[in-house]
Amino acid sequence: MIFSSDIDYDETNNLSLQQADQENSAGFQFFEQAQYDQALEAFQRALNLYEDELGTAQPRTLSAADHVAAALHRTGQYGRAQEQYLGVLTQKGKTFGETHPETAATCANLGNLYDELGDYDKALDLYHTALSIYERTSGPDSAEFAKVLDNLAVVFQNMGNFHGALEYARRACGIFDRTCGPEHPETALAYQNLASVYTATADYPEAIVWLQKALRIREEALGAEHPDTAATYDSIASVHDCMGEHKMALALYNKALAIRERLLGRENLGTAATYGNIAIVHYNMGDYAASLEWYDKSLYVHELLLGSDHPGTAQVYNNIGMVYEKLRRYEKALEWYGKAMDSYERSAHCAPGDLGDTLCNVADIHYLTGGHDLALSWYAKALAAYTEAENKNGLYYIHQQMAQLYKKKKDPSAAAEHLQMAVEIANSRT
Repeated sequence: MIFSSDIDYDETNNLSLQQADQENSAGFQFFEQAQYDQALEAFQRALNLYEDELGTAQPRTLSAADHVAAALHRTGQYGRAQEQYLGVLTQKGKTFGETHPETAATCANLGNLYDELGDYDKALDLYHTALSIYERTSGPDSAEFAKVLDNLAVVFQNMGNFHGALEYARRACGIFDRTCGPEHPETALAYQNLASVYTATADYPEAIVWLQKALRIREEALGAEHPDTAATYDSIASVHDCMGEHKMALALYNKALAIRERLLGRENLGTAATYGNIAIVHYNMGDYAASLEWYDKSLYVHELLLGSDHPGTAQVYNNIGMVYEKLRRYEKALEWYGKAMDSYERSAHCAPGDLGDTLCNVADIHYLTGGHDLALSWYAKALAAYTEAENKNGLYYIHQQMAQLYKKKKDPSAAAEHLQMAVEIANSRT
């Protein structure tokens, strides 16, 4: 998240502005500790005071409005966050101009939101706008420019374009190394994002190298008891889990969990994320009872904080369905997948790739149970969702599955068509 810069004013005799500044500072502290609900409340109080004293178009007010949008985003209130960002972006264009760094900051933040929602085209447009502004104003060796490169790397990774993701992530790391230094937390974040690309391409040794660098920086700069440090433990644990080193993964996840529970409490989305990660390890180990127990913990927090009609909650429903599918309790699995799909449909903002995952899971069950026609119809729905999301991994899998099904149905022409599509997607990912 790129926060707007603050503008200095002579406000020694204005108690309301002093109070607004205090609320703003408190919001930053809550935000840094991943206590986003409290951050939102503090930022909103600051914004109200700035609006009363300075008006809605004044730079200090716009900075606070940006912070409110960021907190709304982090608390999962995507619709409100989008509305807030768009309002701020419009007003910043009028106050600062369309090519000002403040305008670029909001472009980048709104791009982050669209990326999370799976609207990659909008995210890319906003990132390129921000990149162009920063190149002209801050320069191509600035930290602001590098942050946007990092954001572009994340989008390309989410789209399955790993070559592009690596290119942008490496460029960002090089700039942060030169601009901020190799011991700076921003550099650590860039290292972690680069490691994420290596993890996605199954280059696990390289991912570990960069994550260890990020961990060392964060432990020294932020301390061992910090949410960002816990996030790095989570990332390292994920790589070990991918490598089949499940005991090591669990040890690291438990280390991250201890930090998050102490700092953030059990009823926190960051803590819930670690609950879900531990559930994944148990799932990969074949300990499905333990996996369900941890998913139950995660689900409780998601429903408590986000409600049942939220994409984050829907993902937990989907994951629980996957556990029941492994247990061959297919009716129970379909029940949970149905809850996930209902949640996605009721949600104001659903990433099509996430919906595609659930549609694909339903198709897989019908394939496994011999319902080939049903499987094909569900795969077709998943194919549409993955196409909208530009999810190459998902598209590759669907075409492979449909090719096999058409082969079973003795339709060699359709089978060959889907197999050729799978080959073309595989070639485009290299």
